[in-house]
Amino acid sequence: MAVLKVGSFPGLVPRATARGMGGAGAQVSHNLLQTSADFRPLLGDTQVATCPDGVKSLYRMMRDANGVIQQGDSTGWITSNEARRYVRGQINDDATERTVVFSRDGKQAPQMTTVAGDFRLLGVPAPAKPAVKLNETSQFTAEDARTWLSGTMVPAVVKAIQTATKPVNQVTGRITAGKPRAGAYEMFGLTQSTSEQWFGELVMTLADAKDKGLNVTGTSGFQSGGNWVIRLMCLPFWGELDTTVLAAELRKIESPKDGTQVFSDAQITTLVQEFGKFLDPADTSIKSYRDQMDVVVRKFKKAIDEAVRASAAAARPTEPTKPTVPEFVPDYSGETMTMTRAPEWIAYDAAMAQYRKDLRTWEDQQTGSSTQNTDSVAVIQECQKEASRLTSTVIEAEYLKRMTNLQTYIQDWASGKSLSKKDDPNGLFDVDPDRIIEDRFYLVTFKTDRGEESAPSEVTDVLQVDQNDTVDVQRPPVPAGRNILTWCVYRSATGNVAASWRLVDEVVITQGLFVDKVPSSMLGQQCPSMTWAEPPMRRDPNSAATIKPPKGDDPYLRDGVAMPNGIVAAFLDNFVAFCVPYRPFAWPVEFQITTDTPIVGLGVFGQSLFVGTRAHPYIITGASSGSMTSVKLSQEQACVSADSIVSADGGGVLYASPDGLCLANASGVQVISETLWAREDWQSLNPSSIVAVCQDGVYYFWCDGGTFALDFKAMRLGTVDLPRGPVHKDYITDAVYVAQGGTVMKLFSEGRRTGRYKTGIMLLAAQAPLAWIQAEGEQSAASPATIRWFGEGQLRHTKQLASVAPKRMPPGRWREHVLEIEGESRVVSVVMAGTTEELRNV
Repeated sequence: MAVLKVGSFPGLVPRATARGMGGAGAQVSHNLLQTSADFRPLLGDTQVATCPDGVKSLYRMMRDANGVIQQGDSTGWITSNEARRYVRGQINDDATERTVVFSRDGKQAPQMTTVAGDFRLLGVPAPAKPAVKLNETSQFTAEDARTWLSGTMVPAVVKAIQTATKPVNQVTGRITAGKPRAGAYEMFGLTQSTSEQWFGELVMTLADAKDKGLNVTGTSGFQSGGNWVIRLMCLPFWGELDTTVLAAELRKIESPKDGTQVFSDAQITTLVQEFGKFLDPADTSIKSYRDQMDVVVRKFKKAIDEAVRASAAAARPTEPTKPTVPEFVPDYSGETMTMTRAPEWIAYDAAMAQYRKDLRTWEDQQTGSSTQNTDSVAVIQECQKEASRLTSTVIEAEYLKRMTNLQTYIQDWASGKSLSKKDDPNGLFDVDPDRIIEDRFYLVTFKTDRGEESAPSEVTDVLQVDQNDTVDVQRPPVPAGRNILTWCVYRSATGNVAASWRLVDEVVITQGLFVDKVPSSMLGQQCPSMTWAEPPMRRDPNSAATIKPPKGDDPYLRDGVAMPNGIVAAFLDNFVAFCVPYRPFAWPVEFQITTDTPIVGLGVFGQSLFVGTRAHPYIITGASSGSMTSVKLSQEQACVSADSIVSADGGGVLYASPDGLCLANASGVQVISETLWAREDWQSLNPSSIVAVCQDGVYYFWCDGGTFALDFKAMRLGTVDLPRGPVHKDYITDAVYVAQGGTVMKLFSEGRRTGRYKTGIMLLAAQAPLAWIQAEGEQSAASPATIRWFGEGQLRHTKQLASVAPKRMPPGRWREHVLEIEGESRVVSVVMAGTTEELRNV
C-alpha cells in the first residue's frame, strides 16, 4: 500500500522541473506566507486613500499639518507624477517634519518639503563676495590721553595756577592784612619799607638812636630826616592763589574729545583745594622756616628795645672845690702854738673821699652800659644776617622753586590721575581702547527662515583695522525664492585667512549694510558652515562661466537614503555624497567618496551604506559623515536595479545582480538565489525591472516576469497577487502601501487572499490505489479547502474539505501524483492513503 503527504509546503524552485523537484518543491506557491511552513494564505489588501491615477512615487508624512503624529493611515499621503525618493530628515524636535526629496533619475534638483506641503530647493546658495569699507575712526585712546595730558593739560593747569597767583607786585605779595605772608607771624612793630619792600623797618628819632648808641653803621641804619631807621630783611615774597580765578581758569580747559569742560565742578573744587595747598604760606611745609623767622624778628626787636639810653645813666660825680682859706691856722689856746687844719679843709678831705668813691661807682656804671649797647648792635647784626638768609635763600627760594617746578609738580600730580571714566568714576573722560591694528578678513552667509545656513561667501580682501575703527559690510545680492531671512557676518579672529571665523552679528535680510563695531572680546561662535555646500551637481567644466552650469539633462543628486546619526546619503555618477549630520541641507565636498564605476543605487544596514555599482559593490561605514571609510567588495556582482535594493532583516542589503538575488554585508556578497534560479532563469525575469520591498522577513518584488515573495532566510519562494505601482513602506504603521489606479492600497491588512499550492510530481514505487484523503487545518464549511488530485498528469478528482475528517477518494491507480490545494483557510498538512489505518499511522 502507499501514502502521500504534503506537510512542509516548500516553495517554488524555478531552476528545477516538476518531476525533478518531486515533493521538495512546488510548481505553484501562490498568495502564501512564505515564512510559514503551512499552507497559509496572505491577508488581503485595503484601500486607505485615493490618489491621482498614474503616479510614480508614493510617500506618507508622519505628522499632520499641526505637527501631530498621524492617527490611522488615510492621511498624510504625497504622490507625484515623477519618480521620487523621500528621506525624512533627522532633525531634533522638528514638528514640521522636514523631508528631503530626490528625483530618481537626477533630472530635478533635490528639494525639501514639510507637513505644510511646501516644496523648496534643497540647500542654501552661498552669497557672493561682500563689499567692505574701512571707516577710520577719530579716536582718543589712553596713549592719546597721556600725550594730551602732558602736552596740553599740564601746561594749561600750570598757566591757570600762574594766572590765579596774585599779585606780582612787591608790596601786597609780602604783607597781607598787616601781617607777613610768609615771614614771621607778626610785624612786631616793624613797618614795611616803601622803597625796598622786603625790609621791615624800625624807625626811631635820631636822638633816641644816639641816646641808645644805635646810630652806628653796624646796624645798617640810616638817617631819614630827624629819624634813624634800622632795617631787617624779614618780608619774603610769597604769591597768593586766587581760588575764584583758579576755578574759572580750570573751567576753560576743554576736553580733547568733544570740547566740553574737562573737569567737572566737583573735580574743580577738589583741585582748587589741592593746588591751594601748594602755595599756602600757612602750609606745614614752610612752617619751620616761618618759625625761625619769627624768632629772628622777635630777637631783633628785643635787642633794639633793650639798648640802654645814655640819658638814663647816673651823672658823673662833681669834684669838691678846694677851700680858699689857709689849710692850717695857728692855735694859741694851748701852751704852745700849734698849727690846726682849718675846718674847711677837713670838710674838703671828706668830700674828696666821697667823690673818689662816687667816681669809681660811676665809672663802673659807664663801662657796663657801653658793653650792653655793643651787644645789642651785635644781636641786631646777627638778626639782619639770619633774616636775610631766611628771606632770600630759604623762603623766597622755596617759593621760586615751587613756581619754577610748578610744571613738574602738576606733571607728577597728573601722572597719578585716572584718565578713563570706565576705569574710575573720577576719570577725566571716556577713553577709547588702545590702538590694536589687525589684518582682518570678512565673509558672510545666508540663513533661511528654518535656520539653515549657507556655505560662506568668498573671503574679502584684507583690511588693516584698528579696534576702534568700524567696517561697513555690504550685503551681497539675495537670490529670489530661496526663503532667505537673515545674513550672518563673520570675521577672522586671528588676522589671517586660515583663522577661525567668528560671528559678528546676524542681520535681517532687509538690512543691506552692516557696520561692524563689535570688539573682538564680543565675537560669537565659530562659523559652522565653512565646508557646507548645496547638494552637488554635475557641472560643465568646459563652460567659460565663473559658476559652471549643469551638464546634461540629469545632473542632480539622486536616490537619497537615511543613515543613522542624522546622515543622508545620495549619489551622482560615481560618487556618494553625505550631508552634515542632522543638516540635510549641507553637503560638504569633503564628505564625498568616489567609486570606480557608476553607481546604480544605495542601501543601508546598521551604520553601513551599501553602494551598488555597475561592477563591484562597496560598503561605506562610519558613525559620522566626516569619518566614513569605503571598502570595495571583491565579488563582482553589479547592481542592476536601484529599486531592488532593500535592507534585509538581520543585517545586510538585498539587491538584484545579473546572476541572481544577492545579500551584501560587511563579510561580502552572496548570491542567495542560486538554489532557486539558474542565471538564465533569473535573466528571464529581467532583473533590471525589479522593484522590491521587505516586510516581515519576506522580500517581495515586482518584475517583468511576475510578482514574487521570497523568505530569504529559509529560501522559500512563491508568487503573489499584488497591485503594481509605486511602493511605500511605512515604518510608523509597519505596513506596505502601493498606489494603483487612483487608490492607495495597504497590503496584507485585512481579509484573506485565496492561496494556491501545487506540488511537484511525487512518484510512488509502483501504481497503487489512494482511497482516502485528509487535511489537517482550519478549513470549514464557510471556508473549505479545495484539493485537486492529478494522476499521471491528468486531473483525476476535486474534493472540497470542510473539516479534518477523512474523505473517500474515487478508485484509480497511478504512479505519478500531484496535489493542488486552494483556499483561504490555513492548512497544516494533506495526506492521501490507501486505507484508514494508513491514515492513522501517518
